[in-house]
Amino acid sequence: MVSATQTKRVLAALAEALPDDGRNLITRVDVSRMWGDAVQVKIFTSASIHHEPRELRPLFQKAVDDALGEERHLLSVEWDYRR
Repeated sequence: MVSATQTKRVLAALAEALPDDGRNLITRVDVSRMWGDAVQVKIFTSASIHHEPRELRPLFQKAVDDALGEERHLLSVEWDYRR
């Protein structure tokens, strides 16, 4: 189980990293523990799937890296098709 402190750090780092006009970029964030005791962060976005690799992933990756530091973690960015 991921601690509340870890989840709060991830959410705060993502909020800080978003551009001022980025309020609709993140639709959902799942933070969970996966095998090997690593933390998995799944970010769902309503932004065009064509923009994700070039623009959003590096932004989100830096925020998650800063939040979790040396702790083993994996980030996935998925298009939220429900939006």
